[in-house]
Amino acid sequence: MFKRLGICLIVLILGILLYDSGMRERKAVQEVEALNSLKVDSGGAGLLIRGFRGLAADAVFLKCVNLQDEKRYEDIPVLAGWLISLQPDFKEAVTYWASNLAWNISAVHGDYELRWQWVRHGIELLKDKAIPAYNAPEYHLEMARIYFMRIGEIIERADVVFKTKLLVLMSGILGKWDMTNLASAASDVYDMNEVLGDGRFEMIMEAHSTDEEALYNVFKEFRRIDLSNVSEFEKEVIELYLRRRLLFDETGIDAVVAADVNEIYGELDWRLADSLAVYWAHTGRERALELEVNPYRYESMLMRALLRVLQNGTLFYLNEGYELQTSPNFEVVDYLDGLFPVMSRQYKRSEKAIKNNHRNFLLAAISLFYAYGEESRAKDYFIRFRQFFPEEAKSYSLNELALSGLSGAGSSHDYRSVQTLISGLYRRMFEYLGTGEPEKARALEQTAAKAWKSYKLNVDVADYEKGKLPPLRSIRSSVYESLKGDLPQSLIERIKKMK
Repeated sequence: MFKRLGICLIVLILGILLYDSGMRERKAVQEVEALNSLKVDSGGAGLLIRGFRGLAADAVFLKCVNLQDEKRYEDIPVLAGWLISLQPDFKEAVTYWASNLAWNISAVHGDYELRWQWVRHGIELLKDKAIPAYNAPEYHLEMARIYFMRIGEIIERADVVFKTKLLVLMSGILGKWDMTNLASAASDVYDMNEVLGDGRFEMIMEAHSTDEEALYNVFKEFRRIDLSNVSEFEKEVIELYLRRRLLFDETGIDAVVAADVNEIYGELDWRLADSLAVYWAHTGRERALELEVNPYRYESMLMRALLRVLQNGTLFYLNEGYELQTSPNFEVVDYLDGLFPVMSRQYKRSEKAIKNNHRNFLLAAISLFYAYGEESRAKDYFIRFRQFFPEEAKSYSLNELALSGLSGAGSSHDYRSVQTLISGLYRRMFEYLGTGEPEKARALEQTAAKAWKSYKLNVDVADYEKGKLPPLRSIRSSVYESLKGDLPQSLIERIKKMK
């Protein structure tokens, strides 16, 4: 056995070192599979095999490094997958290559479409290889980081492309359904037969000369099913089953867990990156708790992702050119309100950072609720602010603190936060115009203009980031379009006249 093992190892390492543009891929893959098929027991032979796996994994790692140095990136995702096959618990190496694919290798490409493909390579390495092979909480955390920092952040020049690509992907998966619908869908063919009746699904497949896998592949490509002589109920059951499966295949997200996430934190908009970051931070924390690992890193990521969901967590406007604008997601505010005091008690060593995030949360809640016309809730959070930060709060009234935060929004580096606040101000402005209160409307319009100008003149913000904040007229127009369907025609006509 040891002789066979030694031969396998030598051939494998030679295959790795000679691997070039797929020429030796089949042989090397066979050797990886041969090594995987050897039983690892608790004795000396098991230890020996594990040692050989380590040597082979080192060879894969070095080959990936060499390919990156030579700017020959195409084979790295495959080789990084081998690394996981050889040593799935080599967490540092796995997270390194997932991050490297999504960040460093992605960033060298000038074409934004190519950048997105490499971000997807990083995600796929984790969801298709690492997590199924070895469900380490670190892999969930790395997935959360990619969604939160690589796609959700604004420092990347291609961030609008990334967010739009994710939006198109998730919209195609969900269709007209929400996560609760997908969570209650059949999880397999047996479930479908439970709902449709024994053998009914197979009868439908036979009548259409197809099978489950072929039907799924067509749905995966076109996002629709064409089945005749079946009821609307049957179509719905089959479609939801296919969408649930597609969600897991494309993103690694379990619809049942995602529905639980909605219950725990508040209803999320699953088309946006920060919502997916919440999911993976949550699953990472749950896995860490199972393994009795300190959950602080996962709690911290969850906190940061939820803060951004509060500020920019709802897609409220999307035009035909996929220009998207976000608004706050107030669904998560209650969970966040209770989170910070608990974290401060649990993690004394990080109490200062947690307290600063708590302050930012309360200020954001006050300004956002005020801007979006919910002054009673703004007052509630102003009271909370006075409770936790009495020295700072004593210098302000509610109106002064809210307006200070709104007019000073331009000091933010995040164009989306500025855009969200301006959108809220315009939303209230139109409401005041519609109810015949032009003076109040004019005051809000001036505050919106001040925030927009302040951001554009902020010397600490890069010009390319400033360029992502749409013109005032564009923000105003999109808010009006989003409101039009909810307002009585008489008010719309009045707004048109006063606009």
